Amino acid sequence: MGVFGSVELLTMLCAVVRTKLVALWIGAAGIGLIGLYSTAIELLSAISQLSLRTTAVRDISAATNSLQGKIIAVVSHYGNRLALAGVIMTILLSPLLSLATFGDTAHILPFIILGLAVGCNTVVATRSAILQGHRQLMTIAKASSIATLLSLVAAVPMVWIWRLSAIVPVLLTYSCVTLIVYLASGRSAAPLAVPPRRQRRAMARDMLRLGLYLTVSGVVTWLVSYVVMSWLNWRGGEELMGFYQSGYTVAVRYVGVVFTALSLEYFPRLSAAFAGGLRRGQLMLRHEILIALSVVTALCAIMIPLAPLILQLLYSPGFVCVAPMIAFAAPGVALRAISWAMGFVILARGSGRLFLLTEIASALISLLAIMWGYELGGLAGLGIGFTLWYLAYALIVAAVLNKYLRVGLGSRVRTISVAAVLLLTLLAISTTLFPPLATAIAGAVVALLALALLRRLFFRR
Repeated sequence: MGVFGSVELLTMLCAVVRTKLVALWIGAAGIGLIGLYSTAIELLSAISQLSLRTTAVRDISAATNSLQGKIIAVVSHYGNRLALAGVIMTILLSPLLSLATFGDTAHILPFIILGLAVGCNTVVATRSAILQGHRQLMTIAKASSIATLLSLVAAVPMVWIWRLSAIVPVLLTYSCVTLIVYLASGRSAAPLAVPPRRQRRAMARDMLRLGLYLTVSGVVTWLVSYVVMSWLNWRGGEELMGFYQSGYTVAVRYVGVVFTALSLEYFPRLSAAFAGGLRRGQLMLRHEILIALSVVTALCAIMIPLAPLILQLLYSPGFVCVAPMIAFAAPGVALRAISWAMGFVILARGSGRLFLLTEIASALISLLAIMWGYELGGLAGLGIGFTLWYLAYALIVAAVLNKYLRVGLGSRVRTISVAAVLLLTLLAISTTLFPPLATAIAGAVVALLALALLRRLFFRR
């Protein structure tokens, strides 16, 4: 968690520097173009990859040594095919993307060029899956760090010289540099063993079927997020949309660095554990929930009283009004840690249909909860809606695990989870009843309790 948390922080810092330079040297137009093109690349990359990275990690980590070489050969082969398909898809869709994004056909060529970025991202995802499946985590960490730093170094002179025309080259350079670094980093621990064509197709069919479910769930999530942002824009204008985005970024994305850091190590270990038996997988799930919950509870307990200061530092004093949203979303972040760990179990067991159904339910609940929350209490209501969303989602996933996969959390995990969510809820309520200093002291106490629990459970000799 420490290693990949540092990598994620480095990536975020480089992104902040790049965005700052674009804002200074190009202006708001540059920020807008980066956002539009980046969103398009991310969506097209997700579709072209068919979640091969996730399914490949599961199969590689759960396979025997003799089978791993065959799986890696299949992943590499079909990963390259998907990369080529992603490039072709982007080229064919470039007129539609230009019309949908900018309302004209003047941006067809930039989208065609960015098709290469989509292809590079797909190959990188394939390579990363192979490394992650073998738990070569330090290789991934080094490659990500080097690629991020080199991309930033290359971007600075481009932006300085070409200004607005540098946006597309900068995004393409980032993808190409990342691909080169990953191809030059490490080798698979298992020798490649290309299986016969029939076996290769059967293995790929199983991976891509699960990947298709994951891709559809991702697209549904993206569409619901788009609907939410559009509704907020209609309901309160661009200012409300900006407030929601800033609150979501602070409460979810920055704390979510913990989830990203843990998942790189957790998912392959979880898949291998369930391959060895139900009890081993169940034990791994319970340990992961306690680790994630302890760290996230400590971070949220600090974030709640410091939210006004964080918003002023990251944005401006005008964003302090978002602090109630962050405070009341904090219990939901803890619930997200619980449901996040449980959701990986569904993937580790290869239940793509169950995962798709739970994600669709989550997306619909989020839509209703956020709309209802805003109508109920404005910005603070958005935070309440976020917490209710993840409360419902955690209960749904727990019920699915218990009924269909015979996986339970255990009484200790349930007790600690309820206690953590209640403490954060009380801390959020205290921001409306007591002075900031009292809330800060209470937050420090809760953070120390969470870290003491982490030490007692996992670091006591």
